[in-house]
Amino acid sequence: MTAGGGAVIAAVAAARAQRVRDVMDAFRLADATAPDRARSLDEIGITAPAEVAMLSEAGIVVQDPRTGAWWLSEHAYVAHRDQQPKKAIRVLLVFIAIALVIVAAGMLALMKSAR
Repeated sequence: MTAGGGAVIAAVAAARAQRVRDVMDAFRLADATAPDRARSLDEIGITAPAEVAMLSEAGIVVQDPRTGAWWLSEHAYVAHRDQQPKKAIRVLLVFIAIALVIVAAGMLALMKSAR
């Protein structure tokens, strides 16, 4: 991947992170931060359903199964946020391991072709 490709991926990730922050801010501004203050997505003004789905999978936004209304769980968000650095470190270690395997395989191939 070229440096330009990496920049595009970084820009896409930054844009998605901003949309997630915007969704969470919309919940906060609508005061939909507890089950008794749950609101419909229309009332909250949500226009990013993909981000709501992602936050829902993480347990950060919760839909009341009876009413269909949504609310933001600040407790779940804090727990999720605090886990992110640990996940990032694991992902980085996996990428480093893969890179080392690729480099080692390349070196072996070069050594064999030099004989």
